Amino acid sequence: MRLNTWRKRGIIIVFMTLLLMQTWTTHAASAERIDFTLGCTGLISQGATITLNRDNTGNNQELFTMTAYDGNGQVLFSQTSSFIVGGGFVIPSGRFFGWEAEPNANPLSLVISSNAGNGHAEQVVYRQSGICNLITTQGNFQSELTGLPDLTTVDGTSSPSVPIGIVPPRVAGNTGIANLLGVPGYGIVNTTRLNLRTGAGVQYTRIALLSGGTEVLILGHNPAETWWYVQVDTVRGWVSGEYVALRGNVQEVNIVPGIGELEPARFIFYSSGSLYGGPSLYSNSLCQIAGNIEYQIVGRTALSDWYQIQTNCGGAAVTGWVNTSLGAVRTSGAIRIPVTG
Repeated sequence: MRLNTWRKRGIIIVFMTLLLMQTWTTHAASAERIDFTLGCTGLISQGATITLNRDNTGNNQELFTMTAYDGNGQVLFSQTSSFIVGGGFVIPSGRFFGWEAEPNANPLSLVISSNAGNGHAEQVVYRQSGICNLITTQGNFQSELTGLPDLTTVDGTSSPSVPIGIVPPRVAGNTGIANLLGVPGYGIVNTTRLNLRTGAGVQYTRIALLSGGTEVLILGHNPAETWWYVQVDTVRGWVSGEYVALRGNVQEVNIVPGIGELEPARFIFYSSGSLYGGPSLYSNSLCQIAGNIEYQIVGRTALSDWYQIQTNCGGAAVTGWVNTSLGAVRTSGAIRIPVTG
C-alpha cells in the first residue's frame, strides 16, 4: 500500500488536540512509539505514531519518505507523503505493506526519514532491521554503509580504563549515526559530561568522557535496563541510562553482562601536601605531592584519620601516608579499605 494513499483509505488518523499541547524539539517522530517487523514479503506495523513538527516544505507540511532495502542495497519499497505540521498520524498495529521488489539478500533495512527542505536537514526518525528466513545470501550493503559490529556477538566487555590520577579523554563521538542503515537504536548524551565506564555501575572504572549531544550506538543493556552498553567511535563501554535520550528502536538489543573493573578507593588532595613515611605528622616527609589529583588508596588507620596511598616521588614509585583533613576519599564502597597502620 502506498504511503500517499493511507489518508484516502482511512488508515491515517489525524489527531490535533493532544499533540498541539506537546512540544517536540529534536525529532519529527517519537521513535519509542514506532515499531515495524520486516519479513520475506513485506513489513507489518506493530503500532506506530508519528508526530509532526517540521515544516520542511514551506507550506506548513512535513514531507516523509519511507524506504526499505535488502542486503544488496536493492530498494524494496519507497514512498513519500506529506502531512500538516502540528498534527500526527497513526499506523494501526497489524497493517501490512508488501515489497515492490523481491529481496535477494539479508539483512533487510527500513528507514523512515523527514526530508530535507525549507532550511531543515534530512532527519531519520526511525530505522529497523530484519531478515527473511527463506534467504541464505548475506549481502554487504549494511556493513559497507555502517561498519557496524555484529550485534549478536556483543558480550559486554569494554575498552581499557584510564589509570588512577589520569583525567579520562573525551571521545569525539559518532558522526551521523541516525542516518545509517541497519542501526537498531542509538542514544544521545543529554548531560554536559558523562562517564563511559567498564561496567554497569558507578563502582566501575572510567574509560572516557562523553560530551553533551554525543551520539552512542546501543549494543546492549543490563537486566534492569538502567545502564546501556554502547559504542562511541571505536570505544566500547557502559553509560547510565539516566543521562541518555533514546532514539530509534532499542527493544531488540540483548541483555549482556555488565561486570567490569572495580574502581579502587582514591584520595584527592584539596591542594598540594606532604606524603609521610608513616601515619603521623612526626614521621619523615617523603615528598610533596600535587593537589587536585586522585591517588589510589591501599590502606588506612583504624580511625581512618590517615590513608596510605600509592604515588611517586621524584619519578620513583612509593607508598606513603596522607592526613585525612587535607583531602577527601572517593569510593563507591565496592572495595573495602584494609587497616594497614
